[in-house]
Amino acid sequence: MKIKIAVVGASVLLTATVAFAGMAYSNDKPDYVIKAENSTNNFLMYSYGPGKCTASKGTAHQWEMECSYDGGEDLVKYSVLPSNEQRHGKSGKFRLVAQNQLAAESATKGLTRYLNITTDKI
Repeated sequence: MKIKIAVVGASVLLTATVAFAGMAYSNDKPDYVIKAENSTNNFLMYSYGPGKCTASKGTAHQWEMECSYDGGEDLVKYSVLPSNEQRHGKSGKFRLVAQNQLAAESATKGLTRYLNITTDKI
């Protein structure tokens, strides 16, 4: 009986720890970055198939995002910034700056043409 209680207690503790760690991780990224990862990935999947977009911290309000498709063969790179329409990163709106040729091409093809993508740097 004591072993059963210990196992259940350990399971509850482990679940709580994992949930807290997941919340802490997601809270590190502003809303606009999380929305950029999800929206951009959803749109790029129509052109490149299954993949994933992951953003990492750059400067104060700029994040660097890499979207990997086709087993890493296609790597689409953007900088993610808050939209000019929002204040203090609260609305979740974002804009992208293309950082490689595939990202620049994505500004005019497929569903990603509906995203706010600047191609000046390419």
